[in-house]
Amino acid sequence: MSVSHLFTRLVEYQRRHGLRATLRRAATAARRTVSARDMVVFYCDLDPARLRSVKCPAGFSIKRLESQTDLTSSDFEQVTSFWNPRLAMANMRERFERGAVLWVIKSGESVAGYGWTLRGGSIGPYYFPLGADDIHLFDFYVVPEFRGRGINPVLVGSILSEMVKTCDGRAFIESAE
Repeated sequence: MSVSHLFTRLVEYQRRHGLRATLRRAATAARRTVSARDMVVFYCDLDPARLRSVKCPAGFSIKRLESQTDLTSSDFEQVTSFWNPRLAMANMRERFERGAVLWVIKSGESVAGYGWTLRGGSIGPYYFPLGADDIHLFDFYVVPEFRGRGINPVLVGSILSEMVKTCDGRAFIESAE
């Protein structure tokens, strides 16, 4: 990530949340950098006999989007407004061009969260090469007002339930230790 990219994100965060919240966020980022723990890569064999389907909670729906044109203008605005919209749009364009899929979980008309998948590789450098039928799950986000409701596990589980129908590799996702 370039310095200008970081600076642009910082300015946008400060504009949205104010100086106090920006300083708090910067302090948290500095603490995490100093005391950073290792990342852990989790994987799951995409085996239909071992994966069970996941049910979406009542009132929620999940959409699989393979291009930016699949997004409604409202969904596009909600997905790109969580951080710097200009950078979000550039990331989104690059990801769709590389064949990534955006998965959006909604509560009614509101985006509750989203995550990306890419088959056969990753957007950036990865820990090891992925096979042609492997899936990388990355950049998941749950909107603050929907956190604590198990949205992310439902989204990941639903994605795996769908991917097992067309892939027989492995799914990979990483998290801080």
